[in-house]
Amino acid sequence: MAAQIVLDPVWVHLSGLTLSPDKANANTTITLDIPVTATVSPQSSCLPPDSNSTQLFTVEWSDPDPNPDTTGVLNRNLTLHFSLNQTTSPPMYGVSKISAVYEYRTYIVQVNTTIDTNTTILVNETVLEYISMSTFAMNPWEFLVPENRSYLCMDTGVKSMISELHKSSEPGGSPGERLTNATVTGKRVQFDAFRSASAPPNQFQLPSDCSYRPNDIVPI
Repeated sequence: MAAQIVLDPVWVHLSGLTLSPDKANANTTITLDIPVTATVSPQSSCLPPDSNSTQLFTVEWSDPDPNPDTTGVLNRNLTLHFSLNQTTSPPMYGVSKISAVYEYRTYIVQVNTTIDTNTTILVNETVLEYISMSTFAMNPWEFLVPENRSYLCMDTGVKSMISELHKSSEPGGSPGERLTNATVTGKRVQFDAFRSASAPPNQFQLPSDCSYRPNDIVPI
């Protein structure tokens, strides 16, 4: 494995999401934490640094759909995009993008459907509303750390993400409805990307603490 993030909530609070699903009422917000049951998505890509300068780490989870007319679940995910700059000395890596998808709700609509040339009937269709969020490409990258080190931070601060409401019934490529920006926060975070093949498994490499500030004062 060429990257790892610990999700144990006892000591790591990877992130919290705050989003506003109702454009007409910006005071209506949803705040959630990534649950303990979240799993690493197979869409994640952790190729070793000698073959790739980008890694993706996606965690995903689901919650029961509260809509009484359905028996499904609502899926959610959060993705950290890691990038490596091998032209610096030492090489540095960081988070170049954060994105998330939050399936918000489902509801039933009736749609006119033609079943033959002379007959049109009303058919119930389920519409899914979901919120897509992204920082888009961040420049400079956030949470920079030297290669072969892990990143450790008690508080990563607040990052804003462009937020859009989409519906499963909308045409492909639709821009959706722009919402109030969502935010993502992190408490007691540690991640370790672009790990070499020789890095010990299931152990973080030597941490680089974000709170450390070098002391440039030289005693006389």
